[in-house]
Amino acid sequence: MDILIQVTLQHIIAEKENLLLFACLDITELETTKSTLKNYINKYQWMLKAANYAVWEYDLENNKVIWGDNYSALFGYNLIKTEKLDAWKNAIHSDERNKIIHCFNEAVLEKRNVASKLSILKRRWKLCPGI
Repeated sequence: MDILIQVTLQHIIAEKENLLLFACLDITELETTKSTLKNYINKYQWMLKAANYAVWEYDLENNKVIWGDNYSALFGYNLIKTEKLDAWKNAIHSDERNKIIHCFNEAVLEKRNVASKLSILKRRWKLCPGI
């Protein structure tokens, strides 16, 4: 098996001498792990699509939402372009919105897992513009 090496060269001036520091690092295991992880992520994404799952993540520190690819396909919302949580909140059926937002806030504030069922309003597609 080949060994993958990362090579670093650095020019150093020390005590009036010009030196060239040459360092090699074996990155074979790191690259193999990266490749394996990419394969698992790819399989995971295919499983999510096959199961009709919509996944999104909320970055608490930056108050930003990262929408999974399948969210738009399942519900018809083009959320990929927005990073705002309000888009998700507004898509929850009005009869359940307050309960679900309360559960969400509870999970965030108390740093615990919460599970609940909710109804997402499916966006209706216009097949004929102007009608």
